Amino acid sequence: MIETDNIEGIFKEVQKNIHRNKIRVISIDGDTGAGKSTLAQSISNKMEIEHLKLDKERYFHQNQGGCLKYIKYEILLSDINEIDNSGNIAIVDSVCVLKILDNIEVKSDLKLYVKRLSSYGHWYDGSKFDYTRSAAEIIQEEINGAMMVNQVVNLPANTYDADSVRRNTLQDEIIEYHFEYRPDDGADIVYNRFMNSA
Repeated sequence: MIETDNIEGIFKEVQKNIHRNKIRVISIDGDTGAGKSTLAQSISNKMEIEHLKLDKERYFHQNQGGCLKYIKYEILLSDINEIDNSGNIAIVDSVCVLKILDNIEVKSDLKLYVKRLSSYGHWYDGSKFDYTRSAAEIIQEEINGAMMVNQVVNLPANTYDADSVRRNTLQDEIIEYHFEYRPDDGADIVYNRFMNSA
């Protein structure tokens, strides 16, 4: 695994892998807001690689509150095959991207992961992916935090019981996915994106 905070270093590593190996699909993973699409678009522009952004309407049924069951898998597979048949490479970015690709039996030939870091190097999302605990514990902790926020802002009592405070299903999926796939540990390249970076 190569870890860097230098975008030019990312370009060089991707280019080196493309020349060394038969690359069909590059995946870019990370939490929501980490900078996956920005990185994918930068690589796409620099290297003339086809960028498939999975949260766009072409690939995703919008505003459903989750991810995995709302992907338009047939369209995604068709587009990847079309790009491959044309001799180009597909760069696919999404949360839970490795599971999405598994669902269409496509392998990522080069795995990138984006970590969002504070200016002093703290991984903002790292506490959600603490593998010394269970996904269920972390999800429950997130629910408890949401309940506490609702109490602090004085919402009516029935809005912050454990059954009513349901966090975004997408966040639960992302946590469970990280515990199943550990994409940050299994990446070929990790991009440490400091929050003051593009």
